[in-house]
Amino acid sequence: MPPPDSAALPGAGPAVPGVAVAAFGAAAAASALVRHGATGRGAVAAALAAVLVVLSAIDLERRVLPNAIVLPAIAVAAPAQLLLAPDRWLEWTLAALGAALVLLLPLVAGRAGVGMGDVKLAFLLGLVLGEDVMLAILVASFAVLPVALALLARHGGAGLRMGVPFGPFLALGALVALLAG
Repeated sequence: MPPPDSAALPGAGPAVPGVAVAAFGAAAAASALVRHGATGRGAVAAALAAVLVVLSAIDLERRVLPNAIVLPAIAVAAPAQLLLAPDRWLEWTLAALGAALVLLLPLVAGRAGVGMGDVKLAFLLGLVLGEDVMLAILVASFAVLPVALALLARHGGAGLRMGVPFGPFLALGALVALLAG
């Protein structure tokens, strides 16, 4: 649990209702299916979309991306991707490792703007999106910028120490990549 001074969203206490999460998850999955068709790729995209909605709700509420969801998703996505298009294994492997590394570097450098859950989520996104993970990370970075600037404007230097859950922004970027890519 993060320390009280890192609460960037004071009053964000009440949980997102399960019905809303289910509805958004179903809508995201349906959108991915419409975009990619009723194919193996469509099934992987729809499953990722639904998982991203659930992870976003959890991250907003509890500020954690649970291993109990992310790691099984990786364990299912890896063989699914290999079965669907074995010729792209190198792309997915490099994208997964590269995306995780991009988010791990600031953490290792002592700038804890992201957590290990974000790193593992980036790995999953690279595994499923391949080279489109770059678009997902770019969209996430631009989407979080207004929130970070608002914190700085409102709280001054103290805003630098306030945390914002990055998982929902990664999920947004991934959904954009899934639907546009």
